[in-house]
Amino acid sequence: MFQWLNDRTGAVTGLKTFWYWTVPATKCVFRMIPAMIIFAFLLQGITGVIMWSHYSPGSQTAWESVFFLQYHIPFGWLVRGIHHYSAQLIVGLLGFYLLASIFRYSYRSPREFVFWGALVLFVLSLCSCLTGDLLAWTLPGYSATLVRVRFLQMIPYAGSLLFKLVLGNPGPEFGTYTLTRFLVLHIMVFGGGFFAFLVLWRFFDFRARKIQIAQNAANAAFAAKMNAEPDASDSECKLERPKLAYFWSGQLFFTSVACMIFMAATLGLVFQHELCDKFQEKFPGKAKAEVAANAEAADQTDVPIVDWSGLPKEARRGAVLMSPASPGTAYNAARPEWSFRAVYHYSNMFPADKKFIAIFVVLPAIGFFFFLVPILGKFKPFHYLIVLATAAFVVALVYMTWASYKHDFDDPDYLIAVAEAEDLAVRATELALRPEGIPPTGALSLMQSDPKIKGRELFVRHCATCHAFVPQPGESVYPDFMPYYPPKPAEGAEPWKAKAPNLYQPIRKQWIAGFTDKERIISDDYLGGTVFRRGSMVEYVRDTLPETMEFIDEMIADDDPDDPMYTFASAKEGLDLLNEMLHKEALRDGRRAVVDKIPAGISEKRYELFSEFGCDETGCHKFYDKGSPGGAADLTGYMSREWLVGAIANIEDPRFYGAKNDGMPVYYAEGNADSTMTVQEVELIADFLRGTWYRPERSVTVAEPVMPEPAPQEPVAEKSAEAATEPVATVPDLEPPVENPTVTVEEPAVADPVEIPVPVLEPVPLLELPDEEPLTVVEPEEPAAVTKPESPDDEPDELSDLLRGLN
Repeated sequence: MFQWLNDRTGAVTGLKTFWYWTVPATKCVFRMIPAMIIFAFLLQGITGVIMWSHYSPGSQTAWESVFFLQYHIPFGWLVRGIHHYSAQLIVGLLGFYLLASIFRYSYRSPREFVFWGALVLFVLSLCSCLTGDLLAWTLPGYSATLVRVRFLQMIPYAGSLLFKLVLGNPGPEFGTYTLTRFLVLHIMVFGGGFFAFLVLWRFFDFRARKIQIAQNAANAAFAAKMNAEPDASDSECKLERPKLAYFWSGQLFFTSVACMIFMAATLGLVFQHELCDKFQEKFPGKAKAEVAANAEAADQTDVPIVDWSGLPKEARRGAVLMSPASPGTAYNAARPEWSFRAVYHYSNMFPADKKFIAIFVVLPAIGFFFFLVPILGKFKPFHYLIVLATAAFVVALVYMTWASYKHDFDDPDYLIAVAEAEDLAVRATELALRPEGIPPTGALSLMQSDPKIKGRELFVRHCATCHAFVPQPGESVYPDFMPYYPPKPAEGAEPWKAKAPNLYQPIRKQWIAGFTDKERIISDDYLGGTVFRRGSMVEYVRDTLPETMEFIDEMIADDDPDDPMYTFASAKEGLDLLNEMLHKEALRDGRRAVVDKIPAGISEKRYELFSEFGCDETGCHKFYDKGSPGGAADLTGYMSREWLVGAIANIEDPRFYGAKNDGMPVYYAEGNADSTMTVQEVELIADFLRGTWYRPERSVTVAEPVMPEPAPQEPVAEKSAEAATEPVATVPDLEPPVENPTVTVEEPAVADPVEIPVPVLEPVPLLELPDEEPLTVVEPEEPAAVTKPESPDDEPDELSDLLRGLN
């Protein structure tokens, strides 16, 4: 039976030959490299097929499919990490093999094709890394690949054609067709080509070894015939006398150890980010000091300290998935992998008009030199020149790689760009992990409709030229509200100066109270940079308000204890209650309903504070049924979402400033074809300023702000007097808008450390349960129409409202 099977198929003979397979009996590391390369390619093939089965090439599906593999497929992060880092190690192994072949003089006859095969494998491995960068469709990979592909346009005559061929669409940005082309190149052309040349490479090595053995036997026979021994000192004779051993004996052990070393190195790279994070957790001061030093060097203090801790563990395992690519968005920190760092640094040494020579002349010349090595090396003197040239090339390669990394690590702008990109990646992951998941329009649409990302971008583009967005003196940075600092002015130019109030968290009571502080109101954080610095509002706060408060204090001192007129102990406390009432307006989505001329949810005595402090006097503000419109901005629903959207859209509406507007443009007016923003963009800016964006349900330790806002301390008399008629407000009135249904605020337990949820608006006010707020679900009144004022007022000298923060 076995004889018949062997006669027909040769299977038995093949198995016996495989069982008695002999290899050179050596423990040299150089002999282990081919086994490690084959093992690495098997890893690449297995993990590549798994990833391919989950991959969907498309501008709205590529990143999403990789995200699904990274976070939802069991051990998908491990598969992707092994595939990514083993590809990088293959480049290193092949490079080391080529260098060792040159220095050991093992490229000469009969091993020329072995050397050339390894050289082709090295080039194919580099090409695989280049094409693989784009497939994840991340911002760094997209930006780096686009820069590299644009180099094709430097080629005379055929450059534009090659660029369009790679692009696959009219351009000028990458798209779905580009991904399809890169996928075919990555898998079929470079991956398939690597496999084909890997087989040829081992075949050439096998043939060269047989030729060496035959030559060794011929030399030995000739020496015996001439009654002489081969010269033992002859290095060539040493190479021609390989000792053989069975692979399935001791050689299998050394091969297994070599493969395990490769696997250990790959897994070390897979877990490097997680290990670094644990190190930084153990030594947090060092990491923050480095970030602070980089920020100080760049003259910026808005460098984000990236927090990956709230994301699943898959976020820092394997190859970190950055934010999805956004065509047209520049990423100044895009860099190639380590294997191309020297080329990147070298090409930047040339001016733009000389880069063609650096990339398409010098680099091919270097490649051609290494191709000629087996031919030139046949002559012994040339071998020494080749070794010297190769050594010089290696030294230059190492130096340029080191110089590239050092330049980036010493460049604060680069480090800041990297930190911002990582912060963007954290945000993209948070949005993609929402219970609703990723919409059919892709993850990029989530980011483009996110107030934290897009709202900030629109604020910087349209508002940051006049408004600051930084903590006021004495305040600390809130965890969720990263400040924005304008770029450094050019040499000789005047430094940037705010022309309008600072809008850092304008719905806080601390911010609102600044308009009734005689020192803060004339600072650059409020009206100091506007024409209203000398207006009636400042005059009122600095002159009239102190007199009013003094009068109220006198009235309180003469008040009848049995029948008090005021329910607060001092005018200062009353002013605090007035600011608290406006603060509660800012936490709402819109205005309140009015019942019997009193806004629902506000007690009558609290409502009267608006008149007690003279805010509804002639020419001043309107607040629901108090005051008259036209004198100053209407404070009905002040700083609520509906109010803020209307103010940003059309500040010249009579409800706000009308003709008294101090230079703020009209961004959107219904029916106005010259509008520079859409309603959705205005809403994104408003939500960004209010801090109403999606936050995952996780608890983190946050520092208390330097200027905490205490809850208003109302006298017991006021509470007891109103207890019978005023139901206690409950949390729904203080909840954030419906856009963020998953955000919750809980009373933190008194413990060390204090663990509280990430603040939606500010740590303290959201935890207050004021007595005057009844649980009433009301529909907001119809907002005022956004129209142009019919007749402008003469001068902006009337009592201005607290919205000067938007002008």
